[in-house]
Amino acid sequence: MSTERSAKVISMASVNKNEGKTFSASNLAYALSVTDNKVLIMDVDFSKPEQSKYFPDAVETPELEIVNSETRINFKRKKVSRNLHIIDTHRISENLCDYVESAVFKSFLEDLKSEYDIIIIDSPPINGHLEPFLLAQYSDFVIFVTNQRKTIKDDFKRALKTFRDTYNGPILGILNFTYDDLKGAIAERKDAA
Repeated sequence: MSTERSAKVISMASVNKNEGKTFSASNLAYALSVTDNKVLIMDVDFSKPEQSKYFPDAVETPELEIVNSETRINFKRKKVSRNLHIIDTHRISENLCDYVESAVFKSFLEDLKSEYDIIIIDSPPINGHLEPFLLAQYSDFVIFVTNQRKTIKDDFKRALKTFRDTYNGPILGILNFTYDDLKGAIAERKDAA
């Protein structure tokens, strides 16, 4: 039996910002880490990295330091718990599509896959960005996050079609509800009873 790791890579995608993709990614990562999987979240939403706000107690440690010779982006890996780490990214250059498609990024991801059981890529929203389509090529599957109050049906259909045209792997979905949505549904049920 081989002890060599090769992580499963999950890309998180959404059509627009504020649909719950980052929240869903952080919750999924946490849930998987407590089942004794070694999990990494890569916050690759270069324009608005937010994973750190869900894990404010994450700390940089010397053993997790990333030697980064890339000048377009700055990576910082932090420890959330024994089995959960995050990589914060900070954009230095405007055009990162070339970087995401580069052999340097592919090699970087392959190195990380040997250290983790699961890698979750928190990509930027699809509208206005090409990175989600490019990042999907490195993924075993994509989880599409929608929000019942924010995702426009035609935008979702268009984004899903583009994904289908460029990505051959499985695409899963999460419909994100907010507390207010659930509270309203419960109140409606009580009124109807």
